[in-house]
Amino acid sequence: MQGELPKKPAMARPAKQVTAANPDRRSQIAAVAADLFAEFGYEATTVRQIADRVGMLAGSLYNHFATKDDMLHAIMRQRMAQFEQSNTQIANLPVDAEHRLLANAIMRIHDYVRFSQFHTILLRDNYFFQRHPDFTYIVAAKSRIRLSQESVLRQGMEAGLFRPDMDCYLMIGTISRMLSGVSDWYRSIEAFSSNKPAPYTLDVLVDFHFDCLLRLVRLPARMAEPVPRAECEQLIANMLI
Repeated sequence: MQGELPKKPAMARPAKQVTAANPDRRSQIAAVAADLFAEFGYEATTVRQIADRVGMLAGSLYNHFATKDDMLHAIMRQRMAQFEQSNTQIANLPVDAEHRLLANAIMRIHDYVRFSQFHTILLRDNYFFQRHPDFTYIVAAKSRIRLSQESVLRQGMEAGLFRPDMDCYLMIGTISRMLSGVSDWYRSIEAFSSNKPAPYTLDVLVDFHFDCLLRLVRLPARMAEPVPRAECEQLIANMLI
């Protein structure tokens, strides 16, 4: 009608406005998604499964996350950056390679226990991350972490602390699997022995695996030297101050 102002077209509400209104709900969805991705794998988990576990309609999830990929980014991006930062800080500590290797092991064991879903997804969905360009930041961060770990091993070899004949690639993979296994064992019923009714504490498991780790890397002539666990734990504590 003449004289009336034209109506403005309806505009879709930006996702950021929706998520900012209820950040707790967004965090709850991400936590549930992390549990399911860790249990079944990212690609095998459906949006409907996540919605059912949260107790909402599948379509309502998109008020908080634009896509399922966005949920995965929310779970992985910040934690990946923090994990890389911790690895880098330890690799650059002004101490010898053995102390840095063990300090890194302490950090990783506690990280595996505290953020078990993140690390399970990181391992389980490795091929997915490699195939999808949007997740190259994860592949790149893992590569940088491996290079920093290799640098520590090589410096230990050059300093006469570690065996000079090590295959660094195989050693890094072996240590990673061994340390991630500590957290799996700690959280599972396998931490109980039929002839030892009390559970093994995390401290006991750490001591045992440190002994195994040093037997893998130390020169035979150094096997009897004490394990500098207390000093390495203090290095980690100083990083957190």
